[in-house]
Amino acid sequence: MFEIATDNGEVRLLVVSGKPLNEPVAWCGPIVMNTEEELRTAFEEYRNGTFIKNR
Repeated sequence: MFEIATDNGEVRLLVVSGKPLNEPVAWCGPIVMNTEEELRTAFEEYRNGTFIKNR
């Protein structure tokens, strides 16, 4: 249990919960992947403008 108080009465809160994935984590800045190789690929795609793919 937790309590939140503010001086002006306004507050915004986002709580996210989930089960652990138990997978390796490779993190660099805003990008999180499972391996260093995936990070390298992601940053290369980001530089090339192909990181975000349309479905």
